[in-house]
Amino acid sequence: ALAEMLRVLRPGGTAVVVDLEPHKEAWLRDALGDRHLGIEPAEVVRAMERVGFTDVHVEALDDQYRPRDPEQGPLTADLPLFLVRGRVPRTVASERAR
Repeated sequence: ALAEMLRVLRPGGTAVVVDLEPHKEAWLRDALGDRHLGIEPAEVVRAMERVGFTDVHVEALDDQYRPRDPEQGPLTADLPLFLVRGRVPRTVASERAR
């Protein structure tokens, strides 16, 4: 997915990934179909750099994901989010067009 983002963005364009930090709310798998229990921001940074994004950095978000557990009624989980932003190099994008 990141490689495709790099391919379709214009030179100097920005890609943004928002995800959950690692957590232990395993009920999200069954209740909401989550495939993973968060991911380390550093893993996203490495993956974006590996496909060719530059100026990749993590930004703190002043927000949380608050899903409700259908089995527990009004109880919710407050799960921290993070954002990773990276830029398409101006030279790579022009070389791809050749």
